[in-house]
Amino acid sequence: MAGLDFIPGLREAEAKYRDEQTEAFAGVEPDICEIVAVLPFTPQMFIELSGAENAFLAQKVIKPVDVAQFLWRVSTGFDRTDKAKRQAFNQYVSLLPFDQAVDETLDYVNRAWATMPLWPGGGAATPSAGIWPSRIVDIFASEYGWTEEYILNLPFRRLWQYANRVLERKNEKYVQRCPEALRLRAEWLKSVNSGQN
Repeated sequence: MAGLDFIPGLREAEAKYRDEQTEAFAGVEPDICEIVAVLPFTPQMFIELSGAENAFLAQKVIKPVDVAQFLWRVSTGFDRTDKAKRQAFNQYVSLLPFDQAVDETLDYVNRAWATMPLWPGGGAATPSAGIWPSRIVDIFASEYGWTEEYILNLPFRRLWQYANRVLERKNEKYVQRCPEALRLRAEWLKSVNSGQN
C-alpha cells in the first residue's frame, strides 16, 4: 500500500490489523456480554459446532438455543461430561441480552476469520473434493510436523498467521494484506475513477 497513505483511514486500518494480530498471541478474547469468559476459537470448536448445525456457522436464523450452545462450547468452563454444569450454564446464558449476545458472538467469530489468508487459486475451475480440516492439518503437519490434535486446537487467529507465513515463504508474489485496507483502497479507487475525488 506504499504511496497511498493519504487515503483516509488506511494507516489506522493497518495499525489496527497489526495490533489484532499481536493480540491473538495473548490467548484471550473479550468476554461476551462482559460476563461469559470465552477461549479463542479453534478448528476443533468449529467442527463440533458446525456438526451440531449451530446457526452461527450454518447461516440459519439464530435462536437462543444457538447462543447457549455456541457459548457453552467456547466458554472457559466447557466440560463435555458434566451435564449439570451445562444446564446451569444454559440458565445463566438465558439471562443475557439476546441481541447483544448475538452481536458479540458474531464479532468473536469474525475476529477468528480476520487474518485468514487470501488463498491463491481460490477460484479453481475444478475444486478439490477435500474438506478444509484435512487441508489445514496437512499444511501444518507437513510444514512444522505438528499433530492433528495440536493443529485443530490452536486458535484460528494464530493458525491464519502461520498460514500466511507459509504462503509468503512458498510464493514470492504472495503478501499478507489487511482486508480493511484493501477495502478502503478499492473504495478510494472507485471514487477516483467515477470522478468523485
